[in-house]
Amino acid sequence: MNVNAPKKSAVSEIRSRILFVLFAIFVFRMGAHIPLPGVDLVKLGQFFTENKGGFLSFLNMFSGGALSRMSVFSLGIGPYISASIAINLLSYVLPTLEELRKQGGQGRHKLTKYTRVLALIVALIQSVPVARQLLSNGFVLNPSALFFVTTSISLATGTMFMLWLGEQITERGIGNGISVLIFAGITSRFPDVFSNLFDMFSRGQLQILSLIVILAAIFMITAFVVLMEKGQRQIKVTHPSRSPSGSSANVLPLKINMAGVMPPIFANIMVFTPLGIAGFFTTPAESNLLNIATRLLQPGQLLYSIVVVAAISFFSFVFTSMTFNPDEFSENLKKGGAMIPGIRPGKATSRYIDEVMSRLALFGILYLSFVVLLPELFVSTLKIPFYFGGTSLLIVVVVVMDFMSQLNAHLIPDKYHEMVSKGKGSKKQSLQLFR
Repeated sequence: MNVNAPKKSAVSEIRSRILFVLFAIFVFRMGAHIPLPGVDLVKLGQFFTENKGGFLSFLNMFSGGALSRMSVFSLGIGPYISASIAINLLSYVLPTLEELRKQGGQGRHKLTKYTRVLALIVALIQSVPVARQLLSNGFVLNPSALFFVTTSISLATGTMFMLWLGEQITERGIGNGISVLIFAGITSRFPDVFSNLFDMFSRGQLQILSLIVILAAIFMITAFVVLMEKGQRQIKVTHPSRSPSGSSANVLPLKINMAGVMPPIFANIMVFTPLGIAGFFTTPAESNLLNIATRLLQPGQLLYSIVVVAAISFFSFVFTSMTFNPDEFSENLKKGGAMIPGIRPGKATSRYIDEVMSRLALFGILYLSFVVLLPELFVSTLKIPFYFGGTSLLIVVVVVMDFMSQLNAHLIPDKYHEMVSKGKGSKKQSLQLFR
C-alpha cells in the first residue's frame, strides 16, 4: 500500500496542474472577448479588415485577437515584457539594483515587485494613446472624458490581471505562465489560418502543390527549431576530488540559442513601433514620408529584412549577456577550485567562455533570422500565402518544448520511486531464490 501511495499522489498533482493550466487559458480566452465599454465594434472590425498586416496585425496576433475586438486584454503582456527588460538592463547599470540581483532569491523577489510597478506605469502610459486613437477615429459610441478615463484604467487593469494569471500558472501549473499565455493567444488564431488555407484550396485559389509546400515548410521549420533549441556546446570542467584519479570532470552546457524567443519579438516591435506612434499623430494621407516608410518596412521588403536582422543581432547579444555572466561563472569556478582544462583560472577563463558564447550567439542570430524571414520569402518570391509567421511558429514550438521538459521534471520523482520499488522487488526475489 505504501509503495503505490506516492505514485498516485504524483499523478494526481500533475493532473491538477494540467487542469489548472487549461482553466487559466479558458479564463484568458474569455477575457479576450470582453470589449471595452463604449466602443463601436462594427466600425472597429471594418478598420482591422481593411488594414491587415503591419504593426496592428503583429500586436493582434500576440493578443489572440483581443486587439481587433478591443477587449480589456488588448495591451496583452507587452507592458510587462518591456518593464522586465528595463529592470534587467538597469540591474547591470544601477548599483542598487545590481546589489539586489546578486542577493539571490530575496533580491529577485524585490526586483519582481519593481517590475510589476513599472509594468503598471507602462500599461497606463500605453493606454493613453490607444484611448485617444479610438476617439479620433470615431470608434466610440458616446465620446466623453469619462470614456478616456475608463478605457485607460480598463486596459491597465487587464494587463495586470494577465500578469497575475501568468504568475498563478507558473506557481500552480506547468511551464512559464507568461509564455503559456502568449502561446494561447497565438494558437487561438491557428484554426482561422487553416480554415482560410483550405477554403482557398477548395475554391481553386490555391494549387495542391502550393498547399503541400506550405505544410512541408511548417513541418521542416518546426523540426529545425527543435533541433536548434536542443543544440548545445559542452565545455569540460574539472573539479578537485578525493578519488584515486585525483579529479572529476563535469560539463558546462551552453545552448546555441541562449537568448530564447525574445530577440525576434523585440525586433518586430522595434520595426513597427515608430510607424505605430507616427500614426497617432498623422494620417498616411497627410504624410508621404510615412507612406513610403510604411511600404518599405512591410514584411517581405528588403529594408524590413535588414532592420529585423540587425535588431535580432542586437537583442540576441543583450539577452545572452543577461542570461549568463562569464565573469561571475569564472569567479565561482575559481572559488571552488575548479577549472577548464588548458585554460588558466580567472580572467583567461572568463575570456574563453565569452568567446565561446559570442560564437554561439552568432549561430543563434543566423538561426533566428532564418526562421523569422523564411515565411516572408515564401510570400514575396513564391507568392504562396504563408499565414504562419516565423516568430509565432518559433514561440509555439519553444513553449511546447519547455512545457514537456517541465512535465518530465515533475515525473522524475515518480519514475525514481518506481525504479526503487522495482529494485526492492528484485532484491526480494533474489533472497527467495537463495532460500
